[in-house]
Amino acid sequence: MRKPGPDTIRFTLNKQHNICVKARINQSDTLTLMYHSSATGVTLTKDALKQKKIPLNDSKPTDVQTWGGDATSEYSEGNTLTINNLKCDSIWVFINENSGQDTDGKFGFDFFESKILEIDYDNQRMVASHAAQTARRLQKDPVVHPGVAARSYLAN
Repeated sequence: MRKPGPDTIRFTLNKQHNICVKARINQSDTLTLMYHSSATGVTLTKDALKQKKIPLNDSKPTDVQTWGGDATSEYSEGNTLTINNLKCDSIWVFINENSGQDTDGKFGFDFFESKILEIDYDNQRMVASHAAQTARRLQKDPVVHPGVAARSYLAN
């Protein structure tokens, strides 16, 4: 049985400094997804769907609003996204044209629901932990920024 604790996800940075991680959707080929901190859900590019084995549930058309205006897209419900030991069931996957360079799509912050996410650029890793675990660690080790030291404000 796996001991509960933080989950570490290794990432790389592409030329545009996007965080890129290895992932799978429904037992797919390995995908490279960009972490998009202001997005929710998952998107895959049309190119990724053509080039890789990605067994999505039935897709349906839908009208969407984007920064470029109104468009028609496709989506698929009830999929499973797996990144390392983290798994999210019942996700919607939207299909679109673009993602970060050298990526197959994007995933958002909701993948880490009920967790605190630390992004360590120096060691190229993301650490997802439960709030209580992070609070205990921060009480022992203050968060230090240049010229500023702060202790966790969370109670015991």
